[in-house]
Amino acid sequence: MADNATPDGNQTTTVPSTPPTDKMVPERDLVAVKEGLNKQVAELKTELENSKKTADGHYGDLLNERASKEAATRKLEELSTKLAGLETLQTQLTSEIETRKKLESQLLETKRNQLLAEYNIPKEVVADKGAAELELLEQSLRLIGDRKRSGIDGGGGGTGSRTAKTGRELILSGLDQHFKGR
Repeated sequence: MADNATPDGNQTTTVPSTPPTDKMVPERDLVAVKEGLNKQVAELKTELENSKKTADGHYGDLLNERASKEAATRKLEELSTKLAGLETLQTQLTSEIETRKKLESQLLETKRNQLLAEYNIPKEVVADKGAAELELLEQSLRLIGDRKRSGIDGGGGGTGSRTAKTGRELILSGLDQHFKGR
């Protein structure tokens, strides 16, 4: 403490002023508040961890969906490429089928013409026959063995019409009747 003189000569002692002190809080209350705050912090941390787990799960689902979408897009591109190739092959196949039909028709006509030229048979016999029927007819005609002979008269001589049928004529008429039933 310091002594100070006043102008009138009196000496005064000044007491240093101290700020008023706040109320004193008991330590147990501070500990209780700290424990309450620690409890709230722990609850918030737990809630944050749960939120992270949920977010991680959603993020994983999002990644899986994105990967699935990318895989589906790649598969769609592959299928589009294969579809274009398939359409090209289908066009080629259609063209080849038409060509094959034309060639089969030409082959059948050639076979008919060969039979007409090689054997002395009427055109009506081979007109509507398919490949299998023409093959059967040719085998039958080979068995008969009566081929058209160039430059040689295969007839029996004489004039007039024949009344008796030859073996060849009998077989041809039998084949005609057989094929008419089909």
